[in-house]
Amino acid sequence: MVKKREGYRPFAPAVLQERLNEYFEAPAEITDFPFMIFTLPVRAAERSNLGAVTHIDGSARVQSVSRATNPRFHDLISAFGRLTGVPILLNTSFNNHCEPIVETVDDAVAAFLTTAIDRLVVGDFLVEKSGARLPDSGILDLRVDVPPAYRVTQQTGRTGHPQFTLEFACSGLLARKTTPISSLAFRILVDTNPSNTLGVRCNELGITAATQVRAAIEEFHALWSERVVCLRPRG
Repeated sequence: MVKKREGYRPFAPAVLQERLNEYFEAPAEITDFPFMIFTLPVRAAERSNLGAVTHIDGSARVQSVSRATNPRFHDLISAFGRLTGVPILLNTSFNNHCEPIVETVDDAVAAFLTTAIDRLVVGDFLVEKSGARLPDSGILDLRVDVPPAYRVTQQTGRTGHPQFTLEFACSGLLARKTTPISSLAFRILVDTNPSNTLGVRCNELGITAATQVRAAIEEFHALWSERVVCLRPRG
């Protein structure tokens, strides 16, 4: 739903440290696995309860959680254990399939709004979606620009017609990613003023017909979901 993982790449179990050995075969000399960097065999009797975090070979990338180092997460797993009998939660890095791990609250909210995540917890706040997606008026009121790693390009295709893309511009070992965009999106993105909202840009360019505005909203919501454009609140 969010990470777009292949079936052979399960997620990681976060387990109460004091109950680690009930579910995993850990070496006697090591009792702490806080960083999800080691795999341990899942005890055969528990594999049916831990299908979402067990690899095909019966191992799991374990994270042990102690009350001393992470009391809030420890309390959460404990509460889940009381409800279900299994003191383990599925854990993974917070990002969608095409972006790095979130670093800020803004990153977390953007990931929340553009994926199928049901609820977001930030500190003491629980956030729920008011609807299926951000309303059109909200999208039009967001500032739009291109991330630093991307550039807007225009080329002539084989048919002689112009082709517009967003191109991942970083050099190095990463594969170059090219995302096709419409001529309408191209006109909006070549604006050099990052303080302009999507609605302001549409008005400046004479994009006022309901069908055109709807097309802009749909395209920029899709591009935002793929993290090839930025949509941010004003201010």
